[in-house]
Amino acid sequence: AGVMLQARAPFAPGDLVDLGEQRGVVVEVNSRTVILDTIDGRRIHVPNQRVLDTDIVNLSSRRARMSEIALDVTYDTDLDRACDLAVRAAGGVEHLHSDPVPAAAVSSFEASAVRIILRVWHGPDLHSEWDAVDATSRAVHQRYQTSGIEFAFPQQTLWWGADQRPTPGGSD
Repeated sequence: AGVMLQARAPFAPGDLVDLGEQRGVVVEVNSRTVILDTIDGRRIHVPNQRVLDTDIVNLSSRRARMSEIALDVTYDTDLDRACDLAVRAAGGVEHLHSDPVPAAAVSSFEASAVRIILRVWHGPDLHSEWDAVDATSRAVHQRYQTSGIEFAFPQQTLWWGADQRPTPGGSD
């Protein structure tokens, strides 16, 4: 398995990889294991056979990676405006790549919210991802607050029987 990994060379020392449930920077590939350093300071030895039996995702093989940020807004939100404001807010974030440009789209209708997914591109390393998602989330939050767009929060309506119906705008 070690010879196969070294011959195929799907990654090299210094690459950020996902190997099944393990994510880290490759330190070494030897005859028995792939050694990873994780973002939380652990060193993991992943047996080569396990690496060959799983999907290998090399997160640093390109100059940029995409992250998705879920934005849950209330059902009465102007969705075109919310998407536009999210993209404009992301456009001012220094940690992001300008090509491809940020993009936002409605992705689903959740129980208590309409979910918008904002896609942004950043450097391939973990710290770039962390910084980009943080800075973008803060920028969108600020833009939404100043524009009057509300983030949704989980809520439930309880009905105690067929005769009791909540009144619109009431406190039932």
